[in-house]
Amino acid sequence: MCFGILIGETPETTQWVFAVAAGLFIYIALVDMMPELSAPKTKDENFSIIQFVLQLSGMLSGFGAMLLIAIYEEKLETLFTA
Repeated sequence: MCFGILIGETPETTQWVFAVAAGLFIYIALVDMMPELSAPKTKDENFSIIQFVLQLSGMLSGFGAMLLIAIYEEKLETLFTA
């Protein structure tokens, strides 16, 4: 955190600090989640399909939320900065 604060003081490097931090969070999340997503807990075929649909809907809803934030970024910024 201290390293990020020190580097993030200059405007030129702030975007790179955010990019690296986001990349590290995504990497850690995927490394932790992928073994659980790919290994079925039971041999029941119906449970595997339900589990897949739930996991896919969770990932798609997260992607949709991030897409909406990216699309309406300026409106959200003016909404929260008073």
